[in-house]
Amino acid sequence: GDILLLLIFGFVYELAVRVYQHKNERRTAHERRVGTQLATLRYEAARKRAIGPSAFVETAKLERAVLATEKESEKLAQSRETRKARAAKLVKRCNQACNLLVMATYWGIAMVAVDGSRLSDAGFESFDIVDSYNNRASSLWKGLFFPLSYNGLNYKIAQ
Repeated sequence: GDILLLLIFGFVYELAVRVYQHKNERRTAHERRVGTQLATLRYEAARKRAIGPSAFVETAKLERAVLATEKESEKLAQSRETRKARAAKLVKRCNQACNLLVMATYWGIAMVAVDGSRLSDAGFESFDIVDSYNNRASSLWKGLFFPLSYNGLNYKIAQ
């Protein structure tokens, strides 16, 4: 149950983070309109420039409009970069908060439980069942996490 809950929480959280980051990284509708307007103005300016000196006034107006639109486009790009940086900082804080939440939620719950009731009782002559289970569990624990005392010098020399 807990693993499924954590998987669902992780999936929903990652999906929300990805959608939020995508929303902040993509260009807005206004930025796309300004980009289209800039491309159109550049095309018109090049076409008027190709006509020659007779269209000098119109060409100058279009070039000033191109410069103003480029300036606006740069300002919009800077605002998008600040939005992206702010979103990255928020995502980082949310990641830390979620890690703390999961840690606080599962603080007292054992992740590894060693139970001696499912182990064979070879080598244990205890008649007390609970004592026998405890002996088996402690033997398994030591064997898994402290193998040097059981494997001896060969293991130490191999390193």
